[in-house]
Amino acid sequence: MTGDVVRKKPLASWGWEGAYDSRSGSQETGLAFACTFFGDEECADPAGVRLEAPRRRSSLLSTLSILLHCALSFAQSAPPEEVVVEGEARREVGEGSASVTVVEVDDRLPVGADLADAVGTASGAVVRRLGGAGNHAAVSLRGSSMRQVEVYLDGLPLNPGGGSVVNLTEWPLQSFERIEVYRGNAPPSFGSAPMGGVLNLVTPMTEAPATVSAGAGAFGTYAASTAAGMGLGKGGTLWGSAGASSTRGNFEAFDDNGTLYNTADDRVVKRQNNGTQQGNALLRWRVGGGRFRLSVLDAARVRREGLAGPIESPAEEVSLSTWRHLAAVKLEGRTSASRWSARGWRRDRSESYQDLDGELGTGAQHTTDRFETTGLLVDGSLLLAPYWVPSATVQVHADRYHHTDRRSGEMDPVRTRYATAATLSSEFWAFSDALYLSPTVRAEMLDSRALDTNQATLWAAQPRLGLAWKPGSSSGLSVRFNAGRYLRVPDLTELFGDRGALIGNPDLVPETGVQWDLGVRLEKPDWGAEGLSLDMCAFENHARDSIVSIQNSQRTSVPVNVGRARTRGVEASLSLWAVPWLDSQSMLTWMEPQNLTARSDVESNRLPGLPVWDARQSTTLVWGERLRLGHTFDYAAGMFRDATNFFLDPPRALHGVFARWTAGPFVVEAGVSNVADRRTAWVDRNPLSVRDDVEVLQPVTDYMGYPLPGRSWRLALRWLEPGRRS
Repeated sequence: MTGDVVRKKPLASWGWEGAYDSRSGSQETGLAFACTFFGDEECADPAGVRLEAPRRRSSLLSTLSILLHCALSFAQSAPPEEVVVEGEARREVGEGSASVTVVEVDDRLPVGADLADAVGTASGAVVRRLGGAGNHAAVSLRGSSMRQVEVYLDGLPLNPGGGSVVNLTEWPLQSFERIEVYRGNAPPSFGSAPMGGVLNLVTPMTEAPATVSAGAGAFGTYAASTAAGMGLGKGGTLWGSAGASSTRGNFEAFDDNGTLYNTADDRVVKRQNNGTQQGNALLRWRVGGGRFRLSVLDAARVRREGLAGPIESPAEEVSLSTWRHLAAVKLEGRTSASRWSARGWRRDRSESYQDLDGELGTGAQHTTDRFETTGLLVDGSLLLAPYWVPSATVQVHADRYHHTDRRSGEMDPVRTRYATAATLSSEFWAFSDALYLSPTVRAEMLDSRALDTNQATLWAAQPRLGLAWKPGSSSGLSVRFNAGRYLRVPDLTELFGDRGALIGNPDLVPETGVQWDLGVRLEKPDWGAEGLSLDMCAFENHARDSIVSIQNSQRTSVPVNVGRARTRGVEASLSLWAVPWLDSQSMLTWMEPQNLTARSDVESNRLPGLPVWDARQSTTLVWGERLRLGHTFDYAAGMFRDATNFFLDPPRALHGVFARWTAGPFVVEAGVSNVADRRTAWVDRNPLSVRDDVEVLQPVTDYMGYPLPGRSWRLALRWLEPGRRS
């Protein structure tokens, strides 16, 4: 498609993007709503539907029309002579008060990166891996647990209510256009208020050109994927992706045999039973784009992996096989003064766990766990005035859990839980859109009577408030504040999931918390040669009845409510393009995760599994369109494994490099992770004793005793359909 460049502008709270048309003097799509109320010209949407606007009725409305038109046309000093709208419009992220980072899946990310790598570039995000490439990886935001983070696919919940931990390595990075990381006050349209934030995976909105990727790496790692989109006429698009990967994961790691005070049995061992094989496919069909749009999505994945266990307690024969399927339908509609959508989904997940020798947990096990979620979410908003947009969201879903003991043939009764939530929200603008206010209240009802637990029926209200202020229209500066109350109910695995080293606890009660954050954002796209983006935010989270896993002497874990906890900190990110050949991105997070439970052995201790300092630096040198040379540095301070703060994992400081060469439609990239081959570090043998100043060698781990590989290489090749722009 040829034509002049479309200059797009964010349209406040509406779910559509627009482009300025110099010939008609109107703003497309989103501005069509405002024109219908206050304009006297014809407005258009991307599908070509013409909306006839009424005549202005007073000089006041005329003045408002002019002011609104000028505000939305800000920075259009040289409008193009011709407008070409390509693809679908979408909501502009980050225009409200939410603390959000948008990670674009483009040339800034290494070709060999996975979804967990991309999420880890956002400030406040700590990615936890159970080993190297291909192994289980999940994310914690601002010191939250992994279950407190809700993950969405195009707005469809993959773990509604924090119902499970989403493995990020299950989803190929090439399947997405961008990743939205909401660390606080996620938009009400998600229909939830998670304690740990929201991760929204967004598939390409346009007719994406084809791409084919293949790669190989250390420790028997291989991967291949493809993605493509096509137009079907009359606004219809078909897009899909598929991929497969495999790894042996047999890297060498240091093992102290679990004896801190005995160094005679220290050794270097090769990880066994650490391999993973998986395949996945995703297909999305869309039709419409004017007043109505229908989307159908289907995603499936199969995965088999060995569970190697912690380094000091390896398992050689334990395995987990997983099958997952997601089917969803979404219908969207809009009129001149409203927007609405209805989403229905069905998610099935089956996990087959096999430990015939009883290497993990309390004995030999061979089980199958099946999880089912069926849900419906409806949301809508009205443009009652240029400065007021109220909205409402209603969500209902049912969770089912079925456990089968394959060794004995016994089947537990099917456990079902129902949840209903309603959210009311309004967005207000004042002082020429310089001030933004968004009060929200969410009411939730949880029906657990069929589970036979202590929580039969739960009613909860979760109010929150968002505020944003832009002191100058051209300064690029904005100040944001968010505060609210949040809740997470224990999932069915925590309640009943007796498997491996995890023992369920049906006496768990919901987690609750109060959070606030205050941030400043500076965006100067025309600063210097290229641009500058700076984001800083202070936050504090108070949690009550937090659910943590307590490990006993048999190395089995039981989730329990532990009382009160507080996490406060500061996060900062800086993106700098000072010159055309330099791209620099920096992220730094400081946290103080503190246990406030009134027990002498844990009070005022640091919460386990959370680093005080977490940092990432990415620097890329760019020579035209052909060559990119990059360096990454990841640092995480030492973390405690237990609530008593006795077992201290060493700090992690990892360097990586990559080189990418582009020749026509082909892209070749070579990279090395953990260049310094850092696998061990010295830590205090007994952090609780000031008299014990002995240091011991410990493996560099990422989560709870699971070691990271040493120096690793990778090679990737990608073919991009000619004409594609990343």
